[in-house]
Amino acid sequence: MMTPQKINEAVARKLGLWISDGPHSKIGPTFTKDIPDYCTSIAAAWEIAEKIKNTTLFEILWHDGQWECQIASSEVTTVNATADTAPMAICLAYLKI
Repeated sequence: MMTPQKINEAVARKLGLWISDGPHSKIGPTFTKDIPDYCTSIAAAWEIAEKIKNTTLFEILWHDGQWECQIASSEVTTVNATADTAPMAICLAYLKI
């Protein structure tokens, strides 16, 4: 399982908040700003919803004692993720598309 920091970095990459010297870079990606804590901050995680709102169906709901996020679009099959917190569920689902 990925650590929260690795999830935050993966979300930032997917949102386009990083610059890389290429796939074989020894220094790794350089982020254009500090990486928000997408995994624990609902405000930061909501940036994901804002990014995809025009192209997908986005749902976040409380179900059986956990948060569930569902993302669907015509380009991808429906993906789901569950977690103890809404921000983590949003991150995990977003990384599946």
